[in-house]
Amino acid sequence: MLMVTSTKTKAKKGFTLIELLVVISIIGLLSTLAVVALNNARIRSRDAKRLSDMSAVSTGMQLYLDGTGAFSGACKSSTGAVLPNGTQLSACVGNGGTTGIDDFLPGIAQIKDPTGTSACANPATGLCNYTLNALTATTFTINFYQEGGDAGGVVNERGLIE
Repeated sequence: MLMVTSTKTKAKKGFTLIELLVVISIIGLLSTLAVVALNNARIRSRDAKRLSDMSAVSTGMQLYLDGTGAFSGACKSSTGAVLPNGTQLSACVGNGGTTGIDDFLPGIAQIKDPTGTSACANPATGLCNYTLNALTATTFTINFYQEGGDAGGVVNERGLIE
């Protein structure tokens, strides 16, 4: 007589600890890479805004030059006083009574660096707000900082962004 025996084995349900740890580590690695990529995209976005702002300000300064014949006197306070070199662009609000860059570039007071609050040095060495320097009758420079290149930038009367 033949005897047939059957071995019943229980089916494994669930995952082993090793499998779970591998999946969790892969998810962690992918999320880290996504955060790094997102941060780099934010830096590039802020730098693109800075270059766009500098292009707009350069155009406004050229319009001011065409309208008045000189760059000097472009940046005025709300009382109409000409502001000195080293003034942040956001202070160039004008008063409506005297001609300033605000007449050629309305809203210049709202053009600010996305992250900087203090005035830029010449050259800019860290996050800072756009700063008007070397303003004379025939020249101007505006200092700003680019995070992506980790360097200061300058726009001048020739419209060059260096």
